[in-house]
Amino acid sequence: MYTEDELNSLNRQIRTRWIAWAVPAVILLGLQIYSVVIRQEPMTIALGILICFFSIFFIGTQIVPLHRYRTHMDSMLHGRTHTVEAVYRSMDADESMVAGVRYRAMHVECSDEKGDPYERLFYWDMEKPDPGFTDGTRLIITYHDREIAAIETV
Repeated sequence: MYTEDELNSLNRQIRTRWIAWAVPAVILLGLQIYSVVIRQEPMTIALGILICFFSIFFIGTQIVPLHRYRTHMDSMLHGRTHTVEAVYRSMDADESMVAGVRYRAMHVECSDEKGDPYERLFYWDMEKPDPGFTDGTRLIITYHDREIAAIETV
């Protein structure tokens, strides 16, 4: 489900967004330094506030979500994963936000050591296409925590 190429592409996108933030921030900072040199206190204060608001808004909306998704992808590719056999039951229509990543809850049925069935919940990444499984489909799920790293039908 996840590849190193996707992770590298995400890293390039993050780097591009940092550059997109840095260019206007450096220009505003240069103007603020100029306003200090010419002793224009209202302009200095206004530019300082503008830099702060711009940075908080841009980083919070454009960079932090990608960092969270990169952490998720890194965990899926390089983190500790486990495998379980399960039977697909349903997928919630609602989406959930877990650690800054959008998911849909997938309900499956597993069997314990005695063969008794129990229900289990995994998180399906909303950035990936819907798997389209039907009730009763047998699956092999590779997961990290409760997040699905790879899935295949049996």
